[in-house]
Amino acid sequence: MNDIVKMRSVAVTSIKYALAIMLILNFIPSLILLLVNPEAWFFGYKLGGIKASCWLLTNGIIGLILAYSLLRDLKYGFLAAFLFFLANFINVMIIPLQGLAYPPLYSLGLILSLLGVVSEVRK
Repeated sequence: MNDIVKMRSVAVTSIKYALAIMLILNFIPSLILLLVNPEAWFFGYKLGGIKASCWLLTNGIIGLILAYSLLRDLKYGFLAAFLFFLANFINVMIIPLQGLAYPPLYSLGLILSLLGVVSEVRK
């Protein structure tokens, strides 16, 4: 029984660090896009200029805050990460030019954060 608890603890810690890395990596493309060509999609509407810059910067900063909250073991960190990845997943899937491809970063983030939420509920 002790081995199962230890294995679960290692799995939750691994999920936490993987999600934190994914959230930090979410900030980097937003920052590059912000500097090179501020253009973004916001739930089906194309944004440009200052509006796109605000959306990209806000989305990246929220990801960094969530990464910090996961690393600090705040109570609802996994749930907040799940909602963040869910909102971004839906945002990317609504883009009219997307086609049938799905966003792998946000899909993996959804799965890992959902596993984290389930593990926190089962404590």
